[in-house]
Amino acid sequence: MSRTVAVLVAYHPEEHLTENVRALLEQVSHVVIVDNESSEGSKKILGKVSRSAVSYIFNESNLGVAKGFNQGIRWGIENGYDYFLLMDQDSRPQEQMVAKLLKAMEAFTLKGQMALVGPHHEDFKRKIPVTSALEVETAPLLITSGSLLSKKIVDKIGFYDERLFIDHVDHDYCLRVIKNGGVCAKVNTAVLQHRFGKAEVRTVLGKSFFLQDYSSFRRYHMMRNRIVLYKRYGVLKDTWFWMDLRSASKDLLKLILFESGKRNKLLAVLKGLVDGLKWKD
Repeated sequence: MSRTVAVLVAYHPEEHLTENVRALLEQVSHVVIVDNESSEGSKKILGKVSRSAVSYIFNESNLGVAKGFNQGIRWGIENGYDYFLLMDQDSRPQEQMVAKLLKAMEAFTLKGQMALVGPHHEDFKRKIPVTSALEVETAPLLITSGSLLSKKIVDKIGFYDERLFIDHVDHDYCLRVIKNGGVCAKVNTAVLQHRFGKAEVRTVLGKSFFLQDYSSFRRYHMMRNRIVLYKRYGVLKDTWFWMDLRSASKDLLKLILFESGKRNKLLAVLKGLVDGLKWKD
């Protein structure tokens, strides 16, 4: 526990952030909160969890989640931490989540493997069943929130790509870990409750699904960064590509059928596609 710091990136947080931080402090020894586009309102909310085990980094503008995570990780390295639990403001760890993640990571370390591990995600509104009987299973992609990485990984492959800003930042890092001989793994017994943005649960023909209704800003970055990753890591041959392509197709269909502001969002998707194709690493 003493070797783990939670890095939480906030952006105009709401009141429930305080409960999420309190839950984190039961499982880690310190929390560093990176407040993007910090305001008097956000500082007022963050002040409600002010204590010796919480540190703050205030950014005047929104520098993106990648930059925010890097700032927090650097803070952790400078202060002698070995493990970094990455969180967003809408996530809350369930009982023993961090301990289970650490146990899984240490098991990989004993085998001589570099590992990035993450929990099973559940929405606050409904329970999402685990689809595997395995306690720990390798995964082609992991969501950032709840993921645990070590200083050894950072020393080997570096920090998050700040040019991506938001969306697919986590996928890029996971694919880099795998490309460098490591493994990404999901710990199904470690549970993280998560609010999936402003997602609504819709039901059509008896089948329920999440409707995210992302902004045009997010739509742009989702498509641009998706194309960047396709160019970086290749397509067709790997499981992650087909998983992402399937997810993107479903998401685009939901946008067309159910979301408001379709025209602007589809234009943002098109611009993201063009800029992704133009991107040069």
